[in-house]
Amino acid sequence: MELKLVKPNIMKHSEYHQFYLGILLQNDSYIYEVYNKQIGIMYDTYTNKLSSMFDEEYNNYSDTGLLIEGFILGKTYNLLEYNMPNEVINIFIEHLENKFYIKYTGDLYYIPKKHENKHVWSDIYIIGYSNDVFYAVGKTPNSCFEKYEISFEDIIESIKKRYDSNFYSEFTYSLEIDFYKCRENTKYDVNIEKIYQKIHDYLNPIKRIRYLLGVDIYKQILSNWMRFGIDKNQLLYIYDRMCLMQTRLIYLNKFSYIANKIENQYRKLVSRFSLLLSQKNPREIMDGIIRLIEEEKKVLSLVLDELDKSF
Repeated sequence: MELKLVKPNIMKHSEYHQFYLGILLQNDSYIYEVYNKQIGIMYDTYTNKLSSMFDEEYNNYSDTGLLIEGFILGKTYNLLEYNMPNEVINIFIEHLENKFYIKYTGDLYYIPKKHENKHVWSDIYIIGYSNDVFYAVGKTPNSCFEKYEISFEDIIESIKKRYDSNFYSEFTYSLEIDFYKCRENTKYDVNIEKIYQKIHDYLNPIKRIRYLLGVDIYKQILSNWMRFGIDKNQLLYIYDRMCLMQTRLIYLNKFSYIANKIENQYRKLVSRFSLLLSQKNPREIMDGIIRLIEEEKKVLSLVLDELDKSF
């Protein structure tokens, strides 16, 4: 059996967004909640990770369209002592049969399709099973997001092999599992005040020590790219974020919240960004990003001026 995932046409290069929005956008009105909340961007200076803001995550227990069940199955040695590695398979199957999608936090070293030659702790998304394999989705060496198989044995062995291994921290000895399904009979609407506030926060971010927010991220990212080379995943994430903003502005223009010329200005920015993706010269890519971000600030300031008239 295999649970349905829709294919979102936004945030195409992020397995996180493709999985969660693949569930949530089965509710046709959920796109309006995406317009309301998915605007900010955050950079972790400790890990160099680029992501959504914490309050914009779709698997947040306090603010989501998902029904969530989650638990942590103790330490690895307890799993072994009580023969829990085998029981995990039954837990997965039981929840899949009850129409729950699964996020399993595991080590990619033991997942052949996503194989890493080092121990990388990451989320693994499961949507079905058949015979002795689970169907998972996510990023692979061949695709930004595709379906692949994980054998029952690989999951069991990955738990067993963690026993007494000195490369796991105290945190990663825990086997974390979350189960998701859409909340039923839920409707969403565009909230202009929320969109205004989120765009304002993006342009005027709060200063923090560890996390850079909004427009403050670009100086640090470009500095890292100058030193270590362009991070393609980060480049695509920034591009996806701009494409989503364009989709949002198309909606706002359609219902006369912003002028047509403003939406056209932003559309041109996204078109220019798409050309940068095929550019080979790193210096030209980075210079292009700098110009685009400065121009985006001006266009989004115009958007705020227009939205302000709607209150």
